[in-house]
Amino acid sequence: MKLKHLLVAIAVMAAPFANVGGAGCAMAQLIKPKAKKAKTTAVADDSKYLMKGSVPAVDGQVRFSETVAAPGQTKDALFATLKDAVQKQIIEGPDHLEKARLTEVDSAEGLIVASVEEYLYFKRKAWSMDRVRFTYQLILTAKDGSYSVEMRRLQYQYDDVPNAEVLYAEDWITDEEALADGGKKLAKKAGKFRRGTIDRKDAVFAILRQAIQK
Repeated sequence: MKLKHLLVAIAVMAAPFANVGGAGCAMAQLIKPKAKKAKTTAVADDSKYLMKGSVPAVDGQVRFSETVAAPGQTKDALFATLKDAVQKQIIEGPDHLEKARLTEVDSAEGLIVASVEEYLYFKRKAWSMDRVRFTYQLILTAKDGSYSVEMRRLQYQYDDVPNAEVLYAEDWITDEEALADGGKKLAKKAGKFRRGTIDRKDAVFAILRQAIQK
């Protein structure tokens, strides 16, 4: 009898631990590790800059141009509006430099010529900056109902590099110089010049278009 009682006591004491394995599995199922979020890397869309012909060359020189319709606006009105926009928003723009100026103004011909010098930024952060002096010529011609604009003679120069040479757009931003891998990507060094120049050209032309719409 004593042996029987002993076996019963052992069985009673062991009962609470009989389902420990099952309980552990249940807890493991309830407490699942958090899934790791996949890291995503932003990929720049360079399609605008990779498009062949986006930097046009005329007689071997890089020249951006645009003709804009302005129905109902006279040559004189367009001339005055464009001259004001060039002076206040481009020549005196936030990144302008001391040599930027109007070089020819002819109201009778509707002609406005500006020599622009400004900083072109490739990178602008509190701890890092990459910029060049960017010079170019703007030629605008106003007519009744439209105007045309041309950007040409584009040059770049680092002013924080001693004896830095002048870089010409024809040697840096054309399809031949700035596109690599069969036109699938931008060249490592020249690519930033092509991207920055196209963006600035788009901004300048947009300033003029918006000015005549006000």
